[in-house]
Amino acid sequence: MQSTSYAWDLETNVSDSKTFAVKHVRTTKKGSYKLTDERDIYEMVANKGARRKRACLLAVLPGWYVDAAVDACEKTLTQTLTDGQTLEEVIQKLVAAFSEFGIAPGQIEEKMSKEVGNLSKNDVVKLRHLYSAIKDGFVKPADAFGLPPEPDKEVPSDTEAEALDALNARLTGGVSGDPDQG
Repeated sequence: MQSTSYAWDLETNVSDSKTFAVKHVRTTKKGSYKLTDERDIYEMVANKGARRKRACLLAVLPGWYVDAAVDACEKTLTQTLTDGQTLEEVIQKLVAAFSEFGIAPGQIEEKMSKEVGNLSKNDVVKLRHLYSAIKDGFVKPADAFGLPPEPDKEVPSDTEAEALDALNARLTGGVSGDPDQG
């Protein structure tokens, strides 16, 4: 089934349309699979339709209007992001906040594929969202930054295991629980 998305500027009589078909298939890193659930199909079609509609709107809007909107977004982002501070100060506070979770600046650089000093406003926004997710417990630092997983607190460490073995040996008088040895 084909769908059409369009936008029409009645003032200038400029229009744009896109005709597209949406396959009911979701593609992932592990392969593709057919969508069978009605809600999944609806969301896939709605998502693709919204993208085409946005493309049509951008095609009929004057370029200066789109540029003005982008500039307004940049201005708002800068004002809310820095709150009177320089971007460098904001980045330093963010790096310090991540250090509470044992994340070093080098790990942030590796995650963002750039040096901390070269982070953009958009990078700071992404890192703030990631920090909030870690702080709220939705994401583990090890998962977000590829850190080695924390040892399971249920399993005793080697030192604790040796101490337990020694205690068991003292309590049993050195007699092993193995009938062949004792």
